[in-house]
Amino acid sequence: MASSAPAASDFIWTNTAASGYFTNPAVWSVNGTPGLNDNVWLTNNSVYTIWGSNNAALFSANVYFTNTVAGSMTVTNAIGNTTWTVTNQYVVGGSTVAGASVVNVLASGTLAVTNGGLAQLIVGLNSKGTFTLNGGTLLVDQLLVTNNYLNVTNSFFNFNGGTLITSNAVGNTAAMIVLASNTAWNVNGTWNMLGGNNVMTQAVVGGVSFGGGGISIGNGVNNALVYVASNAVWNFGLRPLFVGAGTSTGNMLVVNGGVVTNISGGDGLARSDIGSSAGNYGNSVIISNGGKFYINDAWFAVGANSSNNTLQVGGLGAASLFSNSQNNAFSVGAGGPAASFNSVIITNGTVVGTLYEFGGNGGSGTGGSYNTISVLSNGTWNGKNQANSYNQYGWVGTSNNIIVNQGVMTNFGTFYVPAVSSGITVTNGGKFFSSALRIGMAAQGGVMAGSGSNDWVVVAGNNALLSLSGGNLYIGHGNYGSVTANWMRVDNGGIATNIGTVNIGYGVGAAIAVGNSLIITNGGQFYSGNVILGNVVGDSNNLYKIDGGSGLA
Repeated sequence: MASSAPAASDFIWTNTAASGYFTNPAVWSVNGTPGLNDNVWLTNNSVYTIWGSNNAALFSANVYFTNTVAGSMTVTNAIGNTTWTVTNQYVVGGSTVAGASVVNVLASGTLAVTNGGLAQLIVGLNSKGTFTLNGGTLLVDQLLVTNNYLNVTNSFFNFNGGTLITSNAVGNTAAMIVLASNTAWNVNGTWNMLGGNNVMTQAVVGGVSFGGGGISIGNGVNNALVYVASNAVWNFGLRPLFVGAGTSTGNMLVVNGGVVTNISGGDGLARSDIGSSAGNYGNSVIISNGGKFYINDAWFAVGANSSNNTLQVGGLGAASLFSNSQNNAFSVGAGGPAASFNSVIITNGTVVGTLYEFGGNGGSGTGGSYNTISVLSNGTWNGKNQANSYNQYGWVGTSNNIIVNQGVMTNFGTFYVPAVSSGITVTNGGKFFSSALRIGMAAQGGVMAGSGSNDWVVVAGNNALLSLSGGNLYIGHGNYGSVTANWMRVDNGGIATNIGTVNIGYGVGAAIAVGNSLIITNGGQFYSGNVILGNVVGDSNNLYKIDGGSGLA
């Protein structure tokens, strides 16, 4: 005869005076300890801790934190190296009594609410419930924080530390977190999304306004991580994203074959950043192995007055994608002098979005410096036929550089790199297409030596191509001081074509052009309607050099 499963028993925690060990029969209403088919009830309005012991595995079918009278209950799970496995439901806040509330804290150990896809951790089922992840590991098939609506908020999930693992089959719910409208939320630990849909939404659709409702990975903490695996989706529900907020460093979003989508804001003015202020730095987003990242945000910055931040699109595996559906909404090293040493790297992947500011300053003060954009092998940046911006009213940064090495930058309108000692290098079969190009563009001067100095364009290597659709090329362009030592080199089989007028060392007003040059050598090809090296009285020592011959202007 087949054996039947043991009958389920209800184990009620009766140790109201103090904390206790889960494995101690004296703390339960039934003699013994809960097993795989049993129900655990925690009903007392008090503050206590449940401990594990001797690495003994803990089991139950259901766990209910349910007040029997009005008041509050706070229970901390500090189970050390123990794993507590719950195979059906784990309910924090199940009471129907008015005024009842529950706080459950995971401090250590592993809480595994799993049975292969259907087990649920429910926060705030009937009454007010709060689950706080401070440490340890929470593994769950379905995390449901959903009892929030209109002006009522009953469900809270605080992610202060530890590790959250959500996993379910493709298309099934792994996490559903409903946040109060315009309320920020933080991931201050590690969240591994291994499968299923992980959805952030809000009690009132459209309830996020400018400056509110953002989701931060690492707010005031270091090394927070969200990992989105190939079978997982993270849906932001129209909220902005901050990777690194407050005073923090080393925070990361890794999209390894998964999908991140619906990053935006209900008012259309959301602001999303990798590095959001001078107090945080060294944060990153990595999209690889066919991962996809979709944003509809009027402002996305890699380094918003913040330094050493990175966006990497592509790498190993299938081609990856970053796409922003808004126009003029992508900036690198923007907002001020602290916005420096930031980088965008595209290899075996595609970015779709308009570059709005590169080393910009938002209209006043000094711009960012030492920022880089690298479009490498099998990498593409599609600029959506939009022009980007420049520092019309501010002092530019320095050493902001673009490298197109075997990759493609295409569909750009007028393209500005507003900085001193900055430029674009197209090499090794790389290709750059825009309707016009201005390197070193600053309307009121630059940093130290004056505006528009030491800027360059290099097109070098077989099949390297720069094409401007008949538009003009300016290298070094400014109003004050000497516009000096700007240069263009077309070398080693590179091609610069479809250019209207090339202006190298273009001074306006009080500026003069000194020591600027155009060099075409070693099989380089150059096609332009006109070339101007220096354009006002007092210009000197400007050089043309074509395959060994030279001239001064």
